[in-house]
Amino acid sequence: MNISNEVNDNGKEVFPPSIPEPPQIPVSHVPPQIPVSQVPPQIPISQVPPQIPITQVPPQIPKFEPTTPITNRSYFEKDNRGTRIENSYKANSYLYEVKNLHEKDPYLNYEFDNELNAREALLDLPFIYEAVDTGRLISTEAIWFGNYDFEKKRYFTIIGAHNLTLEIWDQANAIFIKHAGHLISGQKPSKGSPDAHQKTEETWASKATFIREWQKTQGGITYTYQNYRALDVDSAQSFLDTIPIPAKFCYVIVETPEGSFCRDINGIYRQ
Repeated sequence: MNISNEVNDNGKEVFPPSIPEPPQIPVSHVPPQIPVSQVPPQIPISQVPPQIPITQVPPQIPKFEPTTPITNRSYFEKDNRGTRIENSYKANSYLYEVKNLHEKDPYLNYEFDNELNAREALLDLPFIYEAVDTGRLISTEAIWFGNYDFEKKRYFTIIGAHNLTLEIWDQANAIFIKHAGHLISGQKPSKGSPDAHQKTEETWASKATFIREWQKTQGGITYTYQNYRALDVDSAQSFLDTIPIPAKFCYVIVETPEGSFCRDINGIYRQ
């Protein structure tokens, strides 16, 4: 079939407009084809890892629950009612006095293999605690107590009091043995009844007469003193056993015909 161009009114042949060709894409812009060898293989369904059933999820680790009951009670230096024996000089002085008294005071003196055992043995007593503000041992009972050593080779624990009951003495004796202690010396109470050894606070207070209270300031520190008078040493010491010391720089002094005794935050001592 012949295709002829159209002719206009003037008899001239009219040519149809030409269709532009689409632009050629440069070779550098053509994305490369991925070789068949580099196409990642599809994972067969049989090889897909199975989901872990809910029943097989590892259990959570339970939280730690302490078996020892926690107490909120803390003890401080001001709670100390005892008199510390912290070196061999004080220990020898105390032992000399209790062994030469007309009425012997009950006491226990044990030796331990190391310092830790000696300290833990004392802390195992129900009235001995570590003060949170100083780290020193304190006693809530009015007794003589402490740890001391001899040339850092021998370590000792000692407790004693004129009103030490047989129950406390037996308990301390068993605790010291439990901590591998070796008895050096001791004096057992003659009776187990507290009434036989422990005077009431009112009885001892009646034997100490208040004299005065006064203060002095030195170096920016205010010192408070209370003075009492007692008939004898035993009355003075027993009265001081009942007096709590609230803070540093507070002193209770009891005068006797045999000398004066003082109590401060560190305990009772002869002046």
